[in-house]
Amino acid sequence: TLDARACTGKDCRIFEVSGKCNLMLEGLALINGRADFGGAMYVRSGSAKLFDSNISGCEATEQGGGIFSAGGRTTLSNRSYISNCNAPKGKSIYVLSGEVVYVLPAPAGRWLPNARCKVARKPCDYRDKSTYDNCTKERDSCSLIPPNRTDPPTPELCQDPIFVQPCNWKEEEGGDASIL
Repeated sequence: TLDARACTGKDCRIFEVSGKCNLMLEGLALINGRADFGGAMYVRSGSAKLFDSNISGCEATEQGGGIFSAGGRTTLSNRSYISNCNAPKGKSIYVLSGEVVYVLPAPAGRWLPNARCKVARKPCDYRDKSTYDNCTKERDSCSLIPPNRTDPPTPELCQDPIFVQPCNWKEEEGGDASIL
C-alpha cells in the first residue's frame, strides 16, 4: 500500500508517468493521493499498467480524481479498480489525451458504460475433439447468454459460468457511477 495521507504539501500525487517510462504495478493499493490533476496518477506519456491493484480515496481539485491521462497508455486489468475518488471532472479517470484500456472482466460491483455484459465460462472440454470444436465455435455466443436463462439456444455447448460481468452503472438503479 502506498498511502499519501502523511504528505502535507499541496501536490501529493503518488505517481507521475512521463517520457519512455513503463510503470507496472501489481497487487498494490494507491490511497489518499491528491493533486490538481490526477490524485493518484498523472500519465503524460509512456505507459502505466495496473494488475490486481486499486486506487481509492484520492482527490483532484481540477480533473481525474484517481487518474489523469494526458498521453501515453494506461491499462487496468486483473480486478484493478478505482473507488471513492473525487474531482469536479472525472471522479475516477479523466482522459484528456492518450489511451485508457480497462481489461474485462471488471471486479464484482464495478460497471463500465458502454461495456458489453459478458459471462465468463469454464474452458471447453478438450478430451472429445468433436465436443471441443463445437464448444469453441459457440464460445462467443455463450458468453452473451445470461447464466439464469432457461432456454439457451445450445445449452449443451455452453459451459457453466464462472463470472458474470455486471452492467448496471446507473445510480438510480442501485449501480455505481463512480467509474465514470
